[in-house]
Amino acid sequence: MNYTKGDWEQVFDGIMYYVDVVGRKRNDFSIANCYHNKANAHLIAAAPDMYEALNNVRTLIVAQFPQLIKSYTYGLIDKALAKAEEAQ
Repeated sequence: MNYTKGDWEQVFDGIMYYVDVVGRKRNDFSIANCYHNKANAHLIAAAPDMYEALNNVRTLIVAQFPQLIKSYTYGLIDKALAKAEEAQ
């Protein structure tokens, strides 16, 4: 998956929440700007970790629990990962 690598964090500058890579100096090219919405900023900052976790769960299901591939939960996992991968 091709996205900005590194640990993402949410930063508040007193006016707006930004999502950026940990340790990168603030500039006009943040990953996301979330005006007055801390919840959105936290969700976006967690996206790379959630993507990796879901991808690992999907791989585990396919390898060790193939009977679950037709389950509702597997469908949700697959749908979420496909939505994230559409941009590629």
